[in-house]
Amino acid sequence: AIKMNKCLLMVFVILLVLMLISLFVMAIYAFMNKSKVEGIMIKIVKEGITTYKKYNGTDKGKLDKGIGLLQQTFKCCGANGTVDWGSTIPRSCCAKSDTICNEKSAYPAGCATKLASKMRSNLGMVGGII
Repeated sequence: AIKMNKCLLMVFVILLVLMLISLFVMAIYAFMNKSKVEGIMIKIVKEGITTYKKYNGTDKGKLDKGIGLLQQTFKCCGANGTVDWGSTIPRSCCAKSDTICNEKSAYPAGCATKLASKMRSNLGMVGGII
C-alpha cells in the first residue's frame, strides 16, 4: 500500500499530526483555564436539564437516555440535585430503578458538581503528562 499511493499516505500522516497537535493545544488550554472550562461544563449540564424539562418533541427518548446515562454513571441527580426535577424525579436518579424515586431515595449530589470534580481530577493527570 505504501508503494501504491504515497501522496494519499502523506495526506493521512499530515491529518493525523494536525489532530494530535490540536488535542495537545486543547489539553493545555483546559489545564491553564480550569475554572473557565469548569464553568462551561456546569452551564451545559444546567442548560441540558432545563431544555429536557421543556422539550416535548419526538426525540425526547434520546434526551431521556442521555440524561439517564449521565445520572446513573455519575450517581447524581439533576444539575444541582433533586430540586431541579421538582416533584417528578426520574428513576435514573435512584440506585434501584425498580422502586419509585423520591427525594429520600435519590442521589443527593447534582451532576454539575460531579462532572466538575471528575474534570478536575482528570486535568491533574493531563497536567502531569504535559
